[in-house]
Amino acid sequence: MSTQVPGKPVEEAFVLEQVELSDDPDIEEPVRKLSESEEVVSLEGDVVSDEDDLNDYNKMKAKAEIARGEKGLDASQKGMASISELRQPEPKHLYREEVIDDFIRNFLKKYNMTETLNIFQEEWHMLFKKGAFHDNELGHFTDVYNKNAKLKEKYQSMLKDVEEAKTKADKEKKNWEQLRKERDFHVTHYQRVEGEKKELYNQIKMLKEKHKLFQQSIDELNKKYELTMKQKILIKLDKDAKNRQLDALRNEIQDMQASVSKGASSDKVKVSEQYRGEKVLNVEPGKNTPWPEDARTNPYRGKMLDEFNHELTCTKSTPAHDKPIANIALHPTKSIVATVSDDGTWKVWNMATGERLISVEGHNDWIGGVDFHPSGSHLVTSSGDCTVKIWDFVNSCYSHEFKDHKQPVWAVKFHDTGHFVLTACMDSTMKLFDLNAQKCRQTYYGHTDSVNRISFDPFTNFFVSGSSDKTVSIWDMRTGLTVQTFYGHATTINDVAYSHRGKIVASGDADGIVRIWDTETVKELFMVDVGNTPINSLAFDKNDGFIIAGTGTGSLFIINLEQQKIVHEAKSHEDAVTGIVVSHKNLEAYTVSADKSLKTWKQILHYYIIL
Repeated sequence: MSTQVPGKPVEEAFVLEQVELSDDPDIEEPVRKLSESEEVVSLEGDVVSDEDDLNDYNKMKAKAEIARGEKGLDASQKGMASISELRQPEPKHLYREEVIDDFIRNFLKKYNMTETLNIFQEEWHMLFKKGAFHDNELGHFTDVYNKNAKLKEKYQSMLKDVEEAKTKADKEKKNWEQLRKERDFHVTHYQRVEGEKKELYNQIKMLKEKHKLFQQSIDELNKKYELTMKQKILIKLDKDAKNRQLDALRNEIQDMQASVSKGASSDKVKVSEQYRGEKVLNVEPGKNTPWPEDARTNPYRGKMLDEFNHELTCTKSTPAHDKPIANIALHPTKSIVATVSDDGTWKVWNMATGERLISVEGHNDWIGGVDFHPSGSHLVTSSGDCTVKIWDFVNSCYSHEFKDHKQPVWAVKFHDTGHFVLTACMDSTMKLFDLNAQKCRQTYYGHTDSVNRISFDPFTNFFVSGSSDKTVSIWDMRTGLTVQTFYGHATTINDVAYSHRGKIVASGDADGIVRIWDTETVKELFMVDVGNTPINSLAFDKNDGFIIAGTGTGSLFIINLEQQKIVHEAKSHEDAVTGIVVSHKNLEAYTVSADKSLKTWKQILHYYIIL
């Protein structure tokens, strides 16, 4: 499409279009002004309608130029008239693809190939009239400029995509650089933290070494403190012993003065016996101690203490050791007990205050047996390391060690004279050690299995033993022979005990059976079953009217010897009761257990109001 410019030739383009004209003269076509493209169509339509003047192409051209000139003049006048009016919007251009024949015509016209154009027009219309082809079969000739424009647009779109991708890539590159810097920072930070960690580790190691040095100093100070406390206690005990000796001497002098007219009293015999017991260790060393005489007075016979109330309740509990406690022993005159444990230590406690007086580590293995010397100044212990040690409170050390046993020693007891120590061993033997001669005086054979417990007949030369061979035997310590053996238990015997007045022996086994034996009539008095729990420890009250049995469940069973039955059960321990002693006044009981505790039991007193 082209626009006419005054003074310049107009470059024209031709488009053929088939038009049908109506033959009805009454129908008038509306008259309207044609656009430049429509003018071309109209011109070609004239050529088609006037078949006779096809050869006079110049005439047709002149007519078309005159008509187009008139319309151009009208358009220019309208354009001038519209300047004063509001500005009209610019026309929109519509591009469409050309058909093949229009393209050929426009091409020939453009290059002034007039003759060729006439020949093409003539031949084209002749074939069209003959029906050789139709318009809808010719197709379109693609506009290269439109295709180039589309390709250019696509190219621009691709360039835009490339720019966006490049922008994204730059952004990702920046992110990667930032991440790499962060990684380098974290690596540096990790290396620094690792260095600080190593430095702290070295400092901790140095502090541990210093702590060890300080701990050694603290341990030394603690040992010095304990040694000082021991010395203080021993001095106090020695002072009490000296006071007792002084009182005994005074009483003896008074008794001797009174005996001039009245003779020696039984109290004098008792005092002299006690005084003689305190002088045990002053016998000339290296020589065998003479065997004690049979005729010795038992101070418990003919003497009654406060009646023992069988109803007990736990009033105090002390965590005594770090491991299970194996046994307990009562001081001869004071409310002081000694405990031994699987942790390899033995400790002395003031039961009046609950204060720990002494703590000693002296064995390489567990300690199973413990007993006080009759004077109260020495202690004996037996251990799983197969040794028996005598401990001197005054000098804070052990005075002697016996290594005759080859297997663990379960129990140990002092003789009432203080000259001898009796032991029970796992190798089924028992040994009697002479403290003055510092050697084994007697070995007792007869049991076929481990000897678990022993107990002296008070103020005699006989003792009882309980063994895993299920027998209870009475022995003469001087001859080394068995006096009597009791049969009746079906399982291992865990503990045996002599009554304070003698004559009666109690034994307990792993089936929970307690048997009471009469040593004079050599027969079983009665039997009590506490249930499906082992009997681990037994103790008589001071009046020999009751037996306290400690079991594997932590319970205490009180057995009335007269009624021959269980009269009370008390429970406070969380594990097996391993040791029991009754206080000197017969009002309290002290127990130890595998639960590592030391407990005090008091009698429940009943008061009655008489109206």
